[in-house]
Amino acid sequence: MGKPVKLNIHWYLVRTFLTIGSVSFGGYLPLVAMIRARLVEQDKLIEEARITDALALGSLLPGPLAVNVTAYVSFLIGGVTGAVLAVFSVLLPSFLLLLLFSVLYFEFHIDVGVDYILMGILPVILAIIFSMSFKMFKSHCQGYLQTGIAVASLVLLFFLPGYWTIFFVIAGSGVLGTILYKTGDSVKYTFIRSDIWYLVVPILLITGYVLMHGIVSSSRNLLLFDVFARTSLTLFGGGYVMIPILEMLLVDQLQWLTANEFLVGISMGHVTPGPILISAAFFGYKVNGPVGSVVAVLGIFLPSACLMIISSRFYSLIADNPAIRAALKAIRPAIVGMIAYSGVSLALGDKLFPGIQYLAFFAIVAFIMLETLKLSPVKAVLLGVLAGCLIFLITG
Repeated sequence: MGKPVKLNIHWYLVRTFLTIGSVSFGGYLPLVAMIRARLVEQDKLIEEARITDALALGSLLPGPLAVNVTAYVSFLIGGVTGAVLAVFSVLLPSFLLLLLFSVLYFEFHIDVGVDYILMGILPVILAIIFSMSFKMFKSHCQGYLQTGIAVASLVLLFFLPGYWTIFFVIAGSGVLGTILYKTGDSVKYTFIRSDIWYLVVPILLITGYVLMHGIVSSSRNLLLFDVFARTSLTLFGGGYVMIPILEMLLVDQLQWLTANEFLVGISMGHVTPGPILISAAFFGYKVNGPVGSVVAVLGIFLPSACLMIISSRFYSLIADNPAIRAALKAIRPAIVGMIAYSGVSLALGDKLFPGIQYLAFFAIVAFIMLETLKLSPVKAVLLGVLAGCLIFLITG
């Protein structure tokens, strides 16, 4: 498929991200891998470097990383409208699935067990992550220094996992890159008249939110939005950092959920495609039914997505600065190491397989199939789902 014509670009983004949002099991990295496979390799709409830029910028901003990356790359292609459509589309399939699970659980007391599907797709997810890191390694690690940065990033995160390690890896790599690679003088930034709206609109929204805050306690939906929005905008490091904070808020302080209901909701977020924090739909349903689901999902994803879109615009204004280009020459290898670490961490933290050797074997088989048969990540995940169903039929 070639590059879509200008008039169809928004429809293209809707179709593409609906597809990705339907099969991106396993968190943000499989989703990023599918974005890369479609937009970089297949349709050639953006460069490889834009993916690592999205991961770097998204890691430094608050909110769910999956939606941050989606907002960034779709903004590059389709502007603000394209970013809004893409974020909505990538979340819609998992939201509808979580809403269905919520109805089954709360109204009919049916607990949806999907461990077998997870067993089928987990090796595929690992293969996708390592395949993406391998390809990006070839693109961004051209010498011993960049290779060393990637390895150091992997090792540091392995022994010191956490957001602050990610922050210091990205910041430290940026400083190192500026020192080693900077050439040329600084360039002037060119602002256009429409850029003022990227400042005015956030100020108006924040002002309105502050004025509204006085009546939040009188409306359950406003309070629900407030809880999830504040969580999204004040926590860095993605969904896994937010989970314990949400548990403290929803279970201990507000007592909207029991501890068991919270665990069920997080489990459903794991087994549905898209970001894990789509669990907000389950939590919101418990508080105020379908309307609560919509409000909670808007709260957890909308504010950080808006922040990412605004940041994307101003980042594009400084991207050609020699210091920024030099910093990115070191940041991109660091991102490669972070991706590889995510695969290692996921494999070591698995509790479904009886031993890591079995998981490693099936992940290697999946990796070979990806590389030799040139399967797209979407098709590979669908095969994993089929494998999980076969496991259920054989053992169940």
